[in-house]
Amino acid sequence: MRTPFPVFDPLLAIWNSKRDGEKLPAWRDFEMRDFVGWHAHLVLFEVRHDPFDLYFRLCGTAASETYGANLTGTTLRDMSYKIENKTDLLYFRALVDERLIGVSTGPEYWHNREHIKLCYLDLPLSKDGNHVTHFLTCVVKGQPVWELKP
Repeated sequence: MRTPFPVFDPLLAIWNSKRDGEKLPAWRDFEMRDFVGWHAHLVLFEVRHDPFDLYFRLCGTAASETYGANLTGTTLRDMSYKIENKTDLLYFRALVDERLIGVSTGPEYWHNREHIKLCYLDLPLSKDGNHVTHFLTCVVKGQPVWELKP
């Protein structure tokens, strides 16, 4: 399995290595050494319900720099640049409901740096292997997906 973002293929391979058939891996299935070279770019989200939201459990230094703050301990709804939060929540809700991997790209609009493109990989995690309880997200600066070549 590959992503439209070749930079993420090694991370996707790590995630796939922790799966048990169709069951999703849990955060506890990973060790920090699994992510050598990725740590700074990772975000660990906890999925919350009533209302649906994502809670930042961990936010790596490069991800924090991208967002302009360490968001650990906050939620998507708490973020100061709320323009896209509704869209982001709908996107993650679909990933939860369908147990999907997400890949996306977009500009760094919140710092008025639309010329900087970000690429995201959102990997679902589960405590029981079936229901999405967390996301392991990786964010890197790069080109939009339509300019990437496999």
